[in-house]
Amino acid sequence: MLSAANKKQQCFQRVSKNRQIYESVILRVQITLDEKGNLINAKLTKGNQDDRSVVPQMTADMTGFLFADKGYISRELFLRLLARGLKL
Repeated sequence: MLSAANKKQQCFQRVSKNRQIYESVILRVQITLDEKGNLINAKLTKGNQDDRSVVPQMTADMTGFLFADKGYISRELFLRLLARGLKL
């Protein structure tokens, strides 16, 4: 017979193991669309990866205007994109 402490420990171990499994499979989809809503580019990233890290790669062939959530655009990223000819 297991004591209450042992039962709690086993339960905690199961929850921790399940949590690690779930954290390891979290993915995000980053997409770029044209003005008509057509898909230009898509990239899968890890759930803990910074969204801004893929912007230069995903917009490498783009020119003109780029629309994005202001909260995602850092000053450094803004200046890098502006130097490449993208206006935000």
